[in-house]
Amino acid sequence: MATDDYSQGISIADLNTAPNAETLGKNIANPLAARSIMRFASASARTAALTGVAAPVEGMVTWLQDVNRLYVYDGSNWIEMSRALSSEFVDDTTNRTTTSTSYGNSSSVLSDTIAGPPSGQIEVTIGVRCDNSGGSNTLTSFNASGSTTGSIYTANDGQAIQWADTQSGGPLVLTQIIACAVGETVTVTLQHRVIAGTGNFRYRYLRLRQV
Repeated sequence: MATDDYSQGISIADLNTAPNAETLGKNIANPLAARSIMRFASASARTAALTGVAAPVEGMVTWLQDVNRLYVYDGSNWIEMSRALSSEFVDDTTNRTTTSTSYGNSSSVLSDTIAGPPSGQIEVTIGVRCDNSGGSNTLTSFNASGSTTGSIYTANDGQAIQWADTQSGGPLVLTQIIACAVGETVTVTLQHRVIAGTGNFRYRYLRLRQV
């Protein structure tokens, strides 16, 4: 029995091979399937299917439909293939104010969305210039919620931009890594509050990056 011209081990019946339609079909279909991107409902479905004579070999590529990820077999393990990561950016240069001592949106909402990456982590960077009419502490943090998991991060003073002066300070920047579910839509919204007085916030921005 002959093999293909590309040295890929695909058997081809020759004139000396006894006629057998089933063997002929399998000798063509099986090697082609093994060299294509095979689709499985999940990792467990892949494990159940790729056993015995169909056991995985180095270089095989599979797509898992439940997590929408591509894997390659390195001879021992299924390794996720890298894919492009995305980022989002939104800003607001207009001066916004608040007199609230609890976290809120100030006089205008600034938010953005991003999809949860395979790592299940998103880098959130917030930036602002701010001051306070009475020189009291003025704080900026953020809330984050997922379309699947609900609230995943709540604005807090421990991880917040803080400035206490009647003179504008900034740009002040804070970066935080948050966890999310893979594939869910994550919405991040800036939050502001003051200890007293009126807080002024301008040149606000929000950058989201899959990691």
